[in-house]
Amino acid sequence: MKTCFVIMGYKIKKDYIHNRDIDLDKTFKHIIKPVFTALGYDCKRSSDYPPGVIDTIMYNGIYNADFVLADISTLNPNALYELGVRHALKPYTTLVICEDGIMIDNKLPFDLNHITALPYRHDGLTLDIDEVERFTGVLKEKVQEMEKANQTDSPVFTFLSGLKVVVNNNDLKFVANNEPTLLAEPQAEYGGGGGGDGAAPPMFTDEEVVTPSVSDMIDTAVATIKSKKFDAAIVLFNELLKIKPGDAFFIQQLCLATYKAGKPTPVEANKAAFKILEQLNPQTSTDTETLGMAGAINKNLHQLTGDKACLEKSLRFYERGYYIGNDYYTGINTAFLYWKMASLADNKNETLFYKMQAQQIQKHVAEICTNIMAQENYTKRSDKEWVSNTLAEAYFGLDNTTQFNKIIADRKKTQTDFSEDSFMKQFNELKTIKEKVEGLLK
Repeated sequence: MKTCFVIMGYKIKKDYIHNRDIDLDKTFKHIIKPVFTALGYDCKRSSDYPPGVIDTIMYNGIYNADFVLADISTLNPNALYELGVRHALKPYTTLVICEDGIMIDNKLPFDLNHITALPYRHDGLTLDIDEVERFTGVLKEKVQEMEKANQTDSPVFTFLSGLKVVVNNNDLKFVANNEPTLLAEPQAEYGGGGGGDGAAPPMFTDEEVVTPSVSDMIDTAVATIKSKKFDAAIVLFNELLKIKPGDAFFIQQLCLATYKAGKPTPVEANKAAFKILEQLNPQTSTDTETLGMAGAINKNLHQLTGDKACLEKSLRFYERGYYIGNDYYTGINTAFLYWKMASLADNKNETLFYKMQAQQIQKHVAEICTNIMAQENYTKRSDKEWVSNTLAEAYFGLDNTTQFNKIIADRKKTQTDFSEDSFMKQFNELKTIKEKVEGLLK
């Protein structure tokens, strides 16, 4: 069977240019894999293989695959590096795709902006069904065209005329046409000093693989967190970090599962979670997910211990995330913590200052949410219940009773137990805090 190796990130990745999250798994599952499967390819990413030496799996796939597709949406540095490796090793059958925001704004790196890249529209956390159908046809036609043409698409082989890759005794060499060459197929053995027989794992096989793939392990671990089986999630994400140490997503999810588990005590669990998160340098990070978690942990610690220093730390983490990300989640939490600060202030001037800060941010958060709800694809968003929850809380803080009652009536139609519990917990606390603040200002 023909083989296709896909270079791209997994799960949700941050598009820092446009300050949004993009679910790359949706691109792979709904566009890339269906197209290549229909064309007779065994189509996989690195994460679709059983756990192993990730570098061996990746390089083996990049070199040995009949076709390589690279999705460089979000300009993920790992994807860009792997694309460069493929271009250096193979002159043909390498195709680049990219969500169109990067290309419309001409944000491709200089060394890539002259290669052919197919653009597609990604709405962030969703894919429009019409766009899936359109781009599926475009991608299929392009792959078939490249199969027939068998033309050089690597800039390395284009600009270094006559370059060939020679494999001799497992050593790769690059030679020009006027030099003697010894062409050979890659050997089955990949020598190394790591012990064992040095054999490279089979990248593509028609045999059923019993061992779960890394991708399956990730899906299981994420589902375990959603089902509130936090102890099991901790085990799974620790295993994933052994496979890919330092992975930000794995660290964030391990941190989440750790403080949600609350063991041996909630205070110790939150402290342990923050220690895990410190691997991502939250004190200087610009990643809104990391900052949001740092804020949540310190907010928990304040609620558990009453330590005002934790409240102040939480506010700084959330506020930095809000100003960097301009998003509703960190924004509404920043406003909530300003209300909390107002209730603990030493005098009326401080109380009034913190209240005004809270309401100013809630006003902006309400604008963010209403703009999201006005978007054409809003009903397809996976976070729409959180958007309506946030808008309700913002209207309540702004004393906008009419809009608050309207959004409360509408939001009950789409709530899950989890989102409802989360909303009511913070809303009830805000209600109490707000009443106290109003009393202090009389």
